[in-house]
Amino acid sequence: MTTVLRSTVKIGQRQVTVRRLDPWTVLKLSVVFYSVLLMLLMLLLTLFWAFLNTVGAVETVMGFANEAQLNVRYDASEVARAIFLVGLLGVVSLSGVNVFFCFLYNLVADLTGGFRMTIDDER
Repeated sequence: MTTVLRSTVKIGQRQVTVRRLDPWTVLKLSVVFYSVLLMLLMLLLTLFWAFLNTVGAVETVMGFANEAQLNVRYDASEVARAIFLVGLLGVVSLSGVNVFFCFLYNLVADLTGGFRMTIDDER
C-alpha cells in the first residue's frame, strides 16, 4: 500500500493520503482473512454438529423421517466436505471481488486524488 504523508495539521496530528492500493497485497490479505474465516466456520459447524448429536436431535429427525416413510441417509463427512468446498469457492470469489474493488479504487483515486485522513499521535 502506498501512502503519502502531508504536512502536520496540529502538534501530534498528521494528514495521510492513500493514493494507491497494491492489488497483490489486497489479494494476499483477502485470501488469508477469508481462509481463517472458513476455518472458524468449519470449527463452529463441527461443534454445532457434535452438540446436536449429543442432545439426540439427529436421531429424532431421522426417526421422524422413518415414520414418514422417507428414505433419508446422511453422511457427516460428505456434508462437511460439501460445506468446505462451497467455502473454498467463497474464499476465491470474495478475494477476487476485493481485488476488483482495489483496481476500481485505484482508478477513482487517480481522478480524485485519493482518500485523505487525519491521524492523531497521542503519546
